[in-house]
Amino acid sequence: MELPHPADQGSADDRYRLGLMLESMGDFAKAGEVFDQLMESPALNVATLADQIRRNIRTGRLTKAEAELARLERMAPDAIGTIALRIELLHQSGRDDEIDALIQGLQPRLAAEATAPEQQANVEQLIGDLYSSAEMHAKAEPHYQKLVELRPAAIGRLAACRAAQGQTSQAVELALADRPGADDLVKAEALARIFVTSNPSDGDWAAAEPVLRAAAEAHADRADLLTSIANVYIVREQIDQAVALLEKALAIQTENLIILNNLASLLGELPGRAADALTYVEQAIKLSGSTPNLLDTKGTILIQLDRSAEAVAVLDRAVAGNVQDPRYLLHLAVACDRVNDATKAKEMLKKALDDGLLERPGLILTTTDKTWLNELRKKYEL
Repeated sequence: MELPHPADQGSADDRYRLGLMLESMGDFAKAGEVFDQLMESPALNVATLADQIRRNIRTGRLTKAEAELARLERMAPDAIGTIALRIELLHQSGRDDEIDALIQGLQPRLAAEATAPEQQANVEQLIGDLYSSAEMHAKAEPHYQKLVELRPAAIGRLAACRAAQGQTSQAVELALADRPGADDLVKAEALARIFVTSNPSDGDWAAAEPVLRAAAEAHADRADLLTSIANVYIVREQIDQAVALLEKALAIQTENLIILNNLASLLGELPGRAADALTYVEQAIKLSGSTPNLLDTKGTILIQLDRSAEAVAVLDRAVAGNVQDPRYLLHLAVACDRVNDATKAKEMLKKALDDGLLERPGLILTTTDKTWLNELRKKYEL
């Protein structure tokens, strides 16, 4: 596809739609050119600029993101979205020491505007979430404690914060405690938050699973809850249970991209189900375009189907569209290894490990991921 010159492109909205179309086709390089041209438009609005900053952070173009964020800060300096993007960029740039001062500077303004208890709860949640987004969980915890005092049903945030600091048993105990506003649904949602970032001990699991199972049965019409509980079973490597929950969730929300993607990923793990998995991920791609996460899922399934040459091409596009998820690099390493490109396989594996594949909170490695990782580390001595 030939790109029009900026002077011939019409409105900024038209250029933005062109970029989105190219992105949906998985052509991230040409989409990037269009979005870069769009940044030259004097008619650029705040929402489009913020979207481009997120895109550049996601694809590792931090210098461009910095320049664009400076422009956004001139256009909307006090907007929470602007401040959140600044925190995200600082975190991705390894400048966490600047984040605390930024958030502390924000707090007096927010506190002055919050007079009613519900408003105060919103402020505490926001501050906690900003700290959590930068993985500053110890800083987030006091704000989540105040949040729970004001809004007991928000116990999940405090419990997940404790778990992120390695206090999984205390977090489970906190989630299961009887308190005003903490019914079985609230408890189940809190437990799901905990177990996505930390694998429970057998004792914690024995206490938690009956609550999760009962909530899934009592609220079988809640696709979001079923999906959250399925994620817990994924962490526990209980794939059959996770698949059953996701299939129920998909029956409720037939075009939910997260459910389609997760279900495709899991079916690729099961003997004889890779073809079904490919059907689901291609359905998701048809609905939303070739997003990096869907391309990664498709590439992984192609490996399972012994179509590794196709997988390399698909996974190259996934990595080009998102440099922040080291699992994409692992999957590309596997595909390269299967087509005997040892140099690229080792390079991608090393980058995945250097980018926090084994250390980053919230990254779920499937059973197959772990098997592939162990095989490649042994083969390439990494």
